[in-house]
Amino acid sequence: MQQTTDSAPRGVILVTGGSRGIGAAICERAARDGYDVCINYRSNEEQAQAVAEQVWSAP
Repeated sequence: MQQTTDSAPRGVILVTGGSRGIGAAICERAARDGYDVCINYRSNEEQAQAVAEQVWSAP
């Protein structure tokens, strides 16, 4: 996988199951890589909000 150092947005990513586990990790990594992230969750809004806050604070 080739990584770039530019900061241009790369698009939008939708992560189903993004409130925990692998989905949350994907959300955080995608945000660090410059993607706009849409987090989908089934039942735990509090956990999804916590992941969203992590994503928003990603450099």
